[in-house]
Amino acid sequence: GDVLVAFSDGVIEATNGADEFFGDERLTHAVRSAGGRSAKAIGENVRDALSAFVGDTRPYDDISIVVVRRT
Repeated sequence: GDVLVAFSDGVIEATNGADEFFGDERLTHAVRSAGGRSAKAIGENVRDALSAFVGDTRPYDDISIVVVRRT
């Protein structure tokens, strides 16, 4: 049930319209709120949370995430 999440700095440094960072806490919340779901579902949850956070703000860096779940 272990989960490994690897991500580029563009994930936590993504900003919204108020120029706030997505940050570690929001990333951690997005991963944990996916609970015991699959790696794909966890990644999709992070993607959706990040998308909702940044809205129409254009990214200035790459956004990459890899999720591995041990079963």
